[in-house]
Amino acid sequence: MLNMINIPLTILADKKGFFDRECPNSNCRYSFKIKLDDWKEKVSDERVYCPRCGHVDKSDQWWTQDQIKKIEIITKEWVENEIARQLNKTFSRLNSSMRGSSPIRFQFSVQRNHPVLFHDNIIRQCKEWEKEIVCEKCGTQYSVTGSAFFCPCCGYNSVEQAFSDSIHRIDSVLNSLTAITASMGRDEAEDFRRYILERSLTDIISAFQFYASSLYHLLTGEEPRRNDFQKIDIGSKHFESACGKGYSAWLTSAELSFMTIQFQRRHCLEHCGGIVDQQYIDRSEDYSYTIGQRLVVKEHDVRGLLAIVQKLTNGLNQVKTDKENSPDGTGH
Repeated sequence: MLNMINIPLTILADKKGFFDRECPNSNCRYSFKIKLDDWKEKVSDERVYCPRCGHVDKSDQWWTQDQIKKIEIITKEWVENEIARQLNKTFSRLNSSMRGSSPIRFQFSVQRNHPVLFHDNIIRQCKEWEKEIVCEKCGTQYSVTGSAFFCPCCGYNSVEQAFSDSIHRIDSVLNSLTAITASMGRDEAEDFRRYILERSLTDIISAFQFYASSLYHLLTGEEPRRNDFQKIDIGSKHFESACGKGYSAWLTSAELSFMTIQFQRRHCLEHCGGIVDQQYIDRSEDYSYTIGQRLVVKEHDVRGLLAIVQKLTNGLNQVKTDKENSPDGTGH
């Protein structure tokens, strides 16, 4: 029967107290950090969640590639030192027992280029990251790069965090447009700018649709139809039914009209290649275009939609917070 060998490891957190982890899913391999104290005290041995892809695995599967290499080095050095220590101990006794009248004499010595005592067993973390998240459900603190969707401890998917990440990414791309196109030729820069603005418009609406659908499900326990929150009037009625407030509680009629036009433009871009048809005119009431023309997306339209959607989600987030904090869970 083999005996378990315990090799001592010392794990040092980074300067902010975080511990490096890596998703074991070969299709992901996302790197993130988690507070070392939370990893020890809160995280289950059986279930850890990847913040990016949601993969679930046991806690001993989340070593980073750098940590694995370091553990291999530590293991090798520990074994070498332990073998040397045991050989020294054994043959030292043997040498002593053969002194005096023993007819057999030999000398054993160990030649090593490092001390027999084992010291280098420290696993350090990579440099601290800027973005830190506190799970609103279990309070676990973790740090990520880019977008993250799940708490590594409890798997909670924060709709607010996911939406915020998406909006931040879109805003960053818009802010970088001038710098990105500076080195391009005029035609290439114009085509790229058009593509980014159209893509940003559709991404804002997709992010809002996911946010609104998820929030509605959290508030009511019901699953809305797939495209309900691509339609301003239907989405507003859903929330009015769920919490007593439609979109007009936070947006002016002008803002709602602008939002409706941009949502319909997204539909036209996605399904008609941006070519205006009668359905677009009827649903958007945007009479600045005629059938057969192609939509032109301006940066101020994208930024305007970004601001309006953020204003609306801020109001809806407050409804969710009020409901969670009310004694009866209704928000009243």
